[in-house]
Amino acid sequence: MAHANRVHRVVGVFLALSYGLGSIGGGIMEYRDHYFSERFELPPELLYVTFAVQALCAVGVLAPRFARLAALCLTATSVGAIVAHFRIGSPATSIAGFVFTAIQLWYWYFTGRPNQDTQDAV
Repeated sequence: MAHANRVHRVVGVFLALSYGLGSIGGGIMEYRDHYFSERFELPPELLYVTFAVQALCAVGVLAPRFARLAALCLTATSVGAIVAHFRIGSPATSIAGFVFTAIQLWYWYFTGRPNQDTQDAV
């Protein structure tokens, strides 16, 4: 079970880095060029809020107390991204969203399970 816990931690760090850096980069791109708001025909304010939620959840994934909620919120933003890609007629580019959603759902499920190491020790 120790191997599963290591995998869980690595996935948490992966999610934190990818969403943390991605949301900062996305915010910079949106601020400079309005890249996302023009491409997806969304108000820039919505994108800034989404990037802020993603950055906050990226930190939350690393905190055991908030990891489950953070993973669920990241899943919601991924589903929103998938819908946005389908809305603009670009379903092929939503493949990454599907992959991230699957990883986040796995992480959310695994985070909610009782720790087997502590149960076996009792």
